Amino acid sequence: TINESNCKINLRDEKAILEMENKIEKAIEKDISKTLATLQDHNADVIGYEDLLYKNKPKIYKNLKQKYEDDLFKNFHFKVNVDLNLYAKGNILKEI
Repeated sequence: TINESNCKINLRDEKAILEMENKIEKAIEKDISKTLATLQDHNADVIGYEDLLYKNKPKIYKNLKQKYEDDLFKNFHFKVNVDLNLYAKGNILKEI
C-alpha cells in the first residue's frame, strides 16, 4: 500500500503505473532470488521444497537424493517471476 507519495509520479498516467509496477516487480524478484541463494549457501531449506518433492514425486526424489546426498536443496534451480498489479489508486489529489 502506498499511503502517501511525495514524488512527482502522476498516478493517473497508466504508463507511469505500469513503469512503477515493473520496477517493484524487479525489486521483489531480486530480493527473493537473493534470499533463496543465501538459504542455499547455508543448505537451509526452511521453505520445505525437498519435503514437497519427497511427498509429491517420491521416485524423482529418491533418484535425486542419491545423486546429491545431503546437498539436494543446494542444487535446486529457481526461477522467480513476480506479477504485480496495482489495482486501487485510492484518492488522488492534485498538488498544492
